[in-house]
Amino acid sequence: MAKNLKYVGDAFTDLKTGETYRISELAKLTNNTYRCLRQRLKGKDEVTDWDLRARAIKNIPKSWANQVNRPIVLQCETKSEILMQKWLRKAL
Repeated sequence: MAKNLKYVGDAFTDLKTGETYRISELAKLTNNTYRCLRQRLKGKDEVTDWDLRARAIKNIPKSWANQVNRPIVLQCETKSEILMQKWLRKAL
């Protein structure tokens, strides 16, 4: 069952103070993601303007934001090393 949260604030024109909203509705109306708001609002019964602020994308590590640009590093570089690793991985 979805939890309804009471909005208390005046910063957003689409939201009315005292009305109840689901997290998915709040996410659409405030241009936030559902996941972001779910983390901010867990355990709360009332939502304030501070809870609905925009995400600070610059503070999210690249590994969390799925924007990792790592070079592909091969551990075995030569043909002999690749063949050696192939045989070393076999069970005795």
